[in-house]
Amino acid sequence: MADALYLYGLAPWAHHPALEKLGTNIKLLKYANLVAIYRQCFRSEFSNPEPATDPEQFNRQLLIQIDQHDAITQAVVATSPFFPTGFATLYSSKDRLLNFMSTNHKVIEAFLKSSKGHKEWAIKGYVKRKQARDYLMAQESELPQKPAGSPGQHYVKERQRTLKIERQLTQWLQTRAEYVVTNLSQLASDIIKRPLPATAQSDTEEECFGNWAFLLPDDHISTFKQTLHDINLLETPRGLYFKCTGPWALYSFSQNLPIKN
Repeated sequence: MADALYLYGLAPWAHHPALEKLGTNIKLLKYANLVAIYRQCFRSEFSNPEPATDPEQFNRQLLIQIDQHDAITQAVVATSPFFPTGFATLYSSKDRLLNFMSTNHKVIEAFLKSSKGHKEWAIKGYVKRKQARDYLMAQESELPQKPAGSPGQHYVKERQRTLKIERQLTQWLQTRAEYVVTNLSQLASDIIKRPLPATAQSDTEEECFGNWAFLLPDDHISTFKQTLHDINLLETPRGLYFKCTGPWALYSFSQNLPIKN
């Protein structure tokens, strides 16, 4: 028998007719004007207490669980305002889940009301450092240059120039990120700067230098994508690229709420 409830998130009760079509294993629990979207599960699905269990098999099972979580949350986002909870948010009973809902329902209802008609879209900025350095070096070469003199002086000068470009690159990336965020922020209701993922292993690989979540009204999405397309036409020859993914559940914007567990 299942020993836990897996909570995907909460939505307005008014949307429950559409939510009832999510699947036979998906259940709904009402409190006030909220409905919790959950399924019954076993805690052992998310922990590996048996040393004899194959770790790779357990990891494969976890990946399946993550895919299922994403599929359900995306289906909810397509039909309703949604307060998402993180992967493997478990409750031991309906009473515990109802207690969570009763404690936080006013905060969550306000969040659902304010975020109605919005989706979360992610923007990541990538740089190919070698290409970007070459661009900055070309810009530097267009400036008047003094004769280098002897071969030794030429070597020293080129070394100083390389170090100067490397310092400029860091500042330049910050400037380009600010330019992009400023242009896109005009279409967003809110923006959150997110942590950077792992960096590239070589100069020719793309390295992420910026990561943002944008809270976008649904009727701004087309203009948002076109603006980003125009930005990439300008930035790609310089070694930069800004990638957009979404829509996502509002994970970035729900995390800062004063939720009590």
